[in-house]
Amino acid sequence: MDIILYGTLVKLCKTGRFCYLKVYQMNILTTPQDESGVIASDNSIKETSWLALVSMLCVLFAIACLLLAFKFKLEILGLIATGAFLTAFVSGVVACIVIRRSEHLKGYIYTIVPIFLGGCLTLVMGFVHFTIRMRAYTERAYTCRYNMKLLAEAITKYSQANDGYLPAADRWCDLLMEQDENLSRDNFKHPEIQGSSVAFNKNLDGLRLVDIPDDVVLLFEAKGGWNLIGGEELLNKANPNRNFVDVLLVNREIKTYWVKCGGVKAYDGTFMPLRWKP
Repeated sequence: MDIILYGTLVKLCKTGRFCYLKVYQMNILTTPQDESGVIASDNSIKETSWLALVSMLCVLFAIACLLLAFKFKLEILGLIATGAFLTAFVSGVVACIVIRRSEHLKGYIYTIVPIFLGGCLTLVMGFVHFTIRMRAYTERAYTCRYNMKLLAEAITKYSQANDGYLPAADRWCDLLMEQDENLSRDNFKHPEIQGSSVAFNKNLDGLRLVDIPDDVVLLFEAKGGWNLIGGEELLNKANPNRNFVDVLLVNREIKTYWVKCGGVKAYDGTFMPLRWKP
């Protein structure tokens, strides 16, 4: 009985050793080897970093948005393209750091274009967007001042046609519209700020234009509607969220009135109050 068991164990051991050798040989054949026949390490098999791929996709998406923005002239697409370029730049830099610290990742080639284009075009797009914004703001501010100049000319024409008297304060917009056919209702409004209009200095009601000193306020920006009149209290209370407003004097000079400082800025940096009464 012992001899039979011993023989069975020997056969099982031989069979197991044979199977192990077969599996080992198959593993050698399927495992990468170098020129000397030494089995290569698993660390030589590297995967592409997903961050590198994301940065490349962000660049392609940003370029597509940029082309569509130029074609359809949509500012929102330009903003999206700027954000995509910035995302590509950041993800590209992070991908480079991760790849350098890891032994199992690759993809430097996918980060070169995103870093270069993302960094450069983000700065360019930001500068262009800032320039366009400033230009639009300057044009709107110029339009507001231009409207004030037109109204000043209309007031001068009205006074010349009415023995030097200014239009009645409670109907000054209506009277100027009747006097000058070139004026429109838009000339009495602020081109950008909703609810902001040009107001007439109430202290000049019933006076002759030639009798008023040149440094007295004639027109100013304030919140209100048609035939808006008022004084310094209207100028301050109606513009709590604005830093400055435009004020036109009798001599047609436009001044910038700083609301929080309560005056116009002088050459020495101080703020001088406006003159509201003759």
